[in-house]
Amino acid sequence: FFFRNCSMGWIVGVLGGLAGVSASMVTHPLDSLKVRMYLYGEGQANKRPRFIIAQEILKAEGYRAFLSGMTATCMRQSIFSSVRFATHDHIESQFQAWNAADSKCSTSSSTNLPQKLVSGGLAGALAGGVACPADVVLVR
Repeated sequence: FFFRNCSMGWIVGVLGGLAGVSASMVTHPLDSLKVRMYLYGEGQANKRPRFIIAQEILKAEGYRAFLSGMTATCMRQSIFSSVRFATHDHIESQFQAWNAADSKCSTSSSTNLPQKLVSGGLAGALAGGVACPADVVLVR
């Protein structure tokens, strides 16, 4: 099996990155439609159904209009999700080892709510900092 000799953090990071990219590929066309609706303003365009607006964009510009910027979105999501999932997994495993070593801990080796909040917050903050340059590319 390919992943047998790899550390779990690396596997979690890669799978998290793939999950983030997969989700972005589904949601990016919807986000493109949302941006187009913002560009139309608050006039008549926002009173029409979104499906009709999507059909008009599809007829006028083709399906590529919805895929514009997909590369930057996938790049940002792959970096952000990989770092976030791998970091969260590592921090949570450190908490579990700490809890297992602590004889006074009533939850044995599982993590409690404050530890989960800390591991999630630190993982999100680190991932946001690492993915910030990719986020700037996405916006530009």
